[in-house]
Order: sequence, then structure tokens, then C-alpha cells
Amino acid sequence: MSDGLIAERFRLRKLRGSGGTAAVFEADDTRHGRRVAVKLLHPHLAVGPVAWEAFFEEVRAAQAIAHPNIAEVYDAGLAPGDPPVAWIAMELVEGVTLADHVRERGPLTIADAVAVFAAVLDATGAAHAGGVVHRDITPSNIMLTSSASADADGTVSGIRLLDFGLADVPGRTTRGADPLLSGAASEASNAGVVASVPYASPEQLLGEAVGEASDIYQIGATLFFALTGRSPFEGETAAIVRAHLSAPPPVPSARRRGIPPALDRLVTTAMLKRQQDRYTDAAAMRAALDAVIDVGPGEARTTSPTVATRVYRTRLPGGDVPTGGSGLPLAATPGPSPARFSHTRGAWRAPLIAAGLIAAVTAAAGWSAMAASTPENPIATAGAAVTGTATSAPSASPADTAAVSARRAVPDVRGLTVDEAVSTVERAGLTVGDIGRDDGPAVRDTVLASVPAAGNEVHAGAVIALRAASGLNTVPVVTGMVPAEAQGALTTAGFSSRVAVGGFGVPGVVAETAPGSGQVAAVGSVVVLRIPPEASATPSASASPTLTPLPSSTPTDMPPATEPPRP
Repeated sequence: MSDGLIAERFRLRKLRGSGGTAAVFEADDTRHGRRVAVKLLHPHLAVGPVAWEAFFEEVRAAQAIAHPNIAEVYDAGLAPGDPPVAWIAMELVEGVTLADHVRERGPLTIADAVAVFAAVLDATGAAHAGGVVHRDITPSNIMLTSSASADADGTVSGIRLLDFGLADVPGRTTRGADPLLSGAASEASNAGVVASVPYASPEQLLGEAVGEASDIYQIGATLFFALTGRSPFEGETAAIVRAHLSAPPPVPSARRRGIPPALDRLVTTAMLKRQQDRYTDAAAMRAALDAVIDVGPGEARTTSPTVATRVYRTRLPGGDVPTGGSGLPLAATPGPSPARFSHTRGAWRAPLIAAGLIAAVTAAAGWSAMAASTPENPIATAGAAVTGTATSAPSASPADTAAVSARRAVPDVRGLTVDEAVSTVERAGLTVGDIGRDDGPAVRDTVLASVPAAGNEVHAGAVIALRAASGLNTVPVVTGMVPAEAQGALTTAGFSSRVAVGGFGVPGVVAETAPGSGQVAAVGSVVVLRIPPEASATPSASASPTLTPLPSSTPTDMPPATEPPRP
């Protein structure tokens, strides 16, 4: 490295992100005169050829595929140093990840979800055609850019599938698949399964061969998150793994009202346990996704009459546009002529994308930064619905514009009861959506958080999801603690406590609890601490008195008789 250049070529600028294995910087490529993203392997992991090869696997996988929805990898190499600097130069993608977008602005609208996952499926299909299985499709690996747009034929650009660091050919397992992530660069074969557990397929978690069907499962799980704002299964890692292996596929509409049955079927089919029961490939799932819109005025509209049928082609003042759910920063594109509204691929999608994906916010430069959130009510939005008959798209009316311009600040409802929070949200001109429950030390029905968070500005009538206390918590592990320490830990966890003498173990410290550690109990309930007693003093032994032997009841032998001496 000289003059601050990496590999005599890249001048680093701001840090874009950092993970367990590498950091990503914005950089100037002085050789080609362009701005790029440079991924640098963390120095403590750059321990030798095995680690370098694992790091560069992403390059081999990504360069085998050329697709507009896959971030391009330009080059890679080792720069001299101690240790050498392993680097990968990639396309600089300006935007926000799906994970951050949903976290900040709430779940996607139906139309937005269809558009985004059409692009994800197209990218995944291209990877599969190139002999590559991604194996890590998650909300954090889907990038939404400010330049995204949709064509009349259903093609969506500006969505990127990122991070091929776990990618491999079909048929290999993820057991020890990444020496960097498994922490065993020299003994990868002995490492455990490497996976993003909330979105991993059953076969991946079992350490079995992973193929294209695993990517289908992950897309279904990620789509569930995009639609509901929640991962498919929640809880401790072990519980999530068990759910992936044995629980029925989750149904999105059970978490969020207004999701059409066609999308429910799409997600649940993709997340079936047996690989052969899922969609045969990405193209088959893409066709099913097309059908969500192509059903026209039937099933999807019956279930959610104003979600997936909203059409706006004219940007409203201030760049805002009424949408259901959270609109994405995609640019409007000219809609097809009426003659294009046939039952062909993309026939309904184009106007829907034009509606839901017109930029309502400006994507900030960076990997995870975006402007203020504007989630909407996914059911009751203003505007004209598309029917099965081809019509021109309406422009926004003055009434629509007035409705959009009415902004509301999300009130702070943390610490209120659910009933109090509902009243507060409704008084602010907003609508309460899903009320989720979380275990913890708070009293039952205490509101813990809202999505979007307090202070965000949203449109009037926007849906605000609440997270409230379940009134349950897990009894913490306090065995081995002295009573005062154990009682403090239980108080922090929301429990009362009582000390009882009993149990076996070291005197003066907690031997066991009732209920036991790890069990779930009601907040405020009493946990009994059993403390073994101190050992009592043992009296010293005193000298035993000398006992007089008792006469024996057994006759003793008499001495033999003798004759007197003769005179």
C-alpha cells in the first residue's frame, strides 16, 4: 500500500458496512476512473490460503453470472502486507437493504412485494442457470436502489441480489462451508453448519445437500418478512431451528390483514419441508408470482380490494404518492397501452409497479441509509382501482393530493397499556395494525415499541404496528449464586422470590429453583430459591468408661482333678 492506495489502485473513502468477515468501503478505482465498493477481509481472518480461497469464492460465483439484478463483481486480489490484504472490487450499489427498509418503514405493499421478488426470482434463476446456488437469500442481501424502475413486460431493474459469499454448486452441504464464518480456516471440514438461521432451509440446517430448492425456501421466508415485517419463525435459535424442521409453513395473512390468498399459497408452497414439494425452480415460482396480479378482478381483489390494484402515473407534489404499505424508491415508467392488458406475463404488473413504486422517499447514499419512513394503510388507500378492462391511468385528484399531504407524527406509546396506546394512535389520526407479543420482564399488555417508531412522520391513516408484553418471561439461571445476587437477577427478570432451606449442594448458595431455570412463568409470580443448610457441628468423641466384664453364661473348663500327694 502506498499513498493510501489499496493494491496500488483503490483510494478508500467512507465505510459502508462491516460484518463478521469483512468491511466494505466506498472507493475510487484510480485505474478505471470509477467509484466502486471494495470489500476487505478482516486482517485477523487473513491467516493463509484457505481463508483467502474462502473469501474469493464470492468472486468465482458472481462472475459466473451476468444479470442486471445481481451486483457485478469487477476484480479481486491480494495486496502486499503483513498479513496480505485480500480485496474484492464490486459495483457500488446506492440504496437500502430490504431489511433496513422494512425496519424503518414497515412491510411492503402487495404491489411492491410482487415487483421486488419478481426481480429476486429473476436473479436467482440466472444464478441457477449458471450452476450457482446462493444459499444465503435474506432481507439483508436484497438491495433496493433509488434508480429502480419497472418495464411494461414485468422486468424490474434497480433491485440487486447481493453477497454470494456462501454460494456454491448444487448438491454440496453448508457444513463447514465457510471457513471464515465457521472460525476454522484450517479445518473447515470439522466446522458446523453455516447458515442465516431465520431464513435457512431445513436441509441446510440438517447439514444435507443444498440445491436450488433451498434458495426457493429462502425466497419464501424472505417474502414472508417483506409482507409482515417479521421473520417466519421467532424465538431462541434452537426454537427457530426446530420450527424450520417441523412446524407448518407460516401464513402471511395471519400476521397482516389484506394479503391475498394467492400470496399466502406462494409463501407456504415455497416453504414446504420436502424439497420436491416446493416450486420446481425459480421460473415456476415467478409464474406463480405473476398469477398474484394476473388473477385480475377475482381472487386478489376480493380479498384486498384496494391493495394490489392502485394505479398512479403522476408524481404528486413533494414527490409523495399514496400507496398501501411502504412505497419503494422506484421511478415511474410509462404504462402500457390498453392493448397490452391481456392475460400475459406482466399485464397487470406494470401499472401496479407504477403505482406502488414511484419514489416516495429519496434513497440516501449508502448501504443502509434511507429518508424518513412513510408506511401506509395496506387496506384503505385513496385512488381508483384497476379492473379487468383496460383503462388509462388516472392522475391524482386534488382530494388525493390533500390526503397525501396530511402528515402525522407517530406518537410515543411506549410504557402505555395496549388500550391506552390504541386510543393514542387513533387520536393521532392513525390506525393500529398488528399487535405482537414479546416475552420479557414488563407487565402484561405494556407497549414496548411501535413500527414505525415514535417521531416518524407518516400519512394520515397509516397503519402502526405495536409490540406489547406477553406477561411471561423465562426464569433465569441463578444456581450457584448467593441469595441476594439471585434475588436481584429474578427481580430484573420481573419475578418475586422466596428463600427456602433445602436441596443439595454447597451451603449458602442457590442449589435449585422452582419453577426451574429456563421455564416460562408469569411476570410477578414467585420463584422459590432452595438453599442447602449450613452443616451442623459434630460433637467430639469422649473417652469411653472402662466396663466391668459381665459374668459369662458359658461354663468354663474346670482344671483336671489331681490326687493328693502320697505320704
